[in-house]
Amino acid sequence: MEDPFRFPPAKLGEPPEPPTEAPAPPPASPNHIPESERWWNGFLSFLLLSYGTYGLTVDDIYIPGKRGNGMRFHGVAAWLVYGAMVSAAANMISVIVDHYDKRNNETNYRLFARATQAVGIALFCLAVLVQCGSR
Repeated sequence: MEDPFRFPPAKLGEPPEPPTEAPAPPPASPNHIPESERWWNGFLSFLLLSYGTYGLTVDDIYIPGKRGNGMRFHGVAAWLVYGAMVSAAANMISVIVDHYDKRNNETNYRLFARATQAVGIALFCLAVLVQCGSR
């Protein structure tokens, strides 16, 4: 089998033949996210944003704890927790959008997911520090 990227030897007085084209990569196949997961992500995003918005209006966002009473956030800390909630909702909504996006950009969605996770964790940790510091 000949190497398609190697130039054939040129004869004297003749220009060399251009190489043959490389085979095209296989077409990108979009992600298939099950319908139940898409509905669940959409529903949880709606609940999270609704709860966060309500918590901001009454200036009290309560995050339950596994053991103990949980934490209540007020003022700046509540806004930081709301930012973390928005980040988590954006992450879940991106899974839904990724299902319908037929372009080959899965790495972009993966980067977006990592970025929203990092931002959400950072905002929540900062909110805990701000709330504990204001006591």
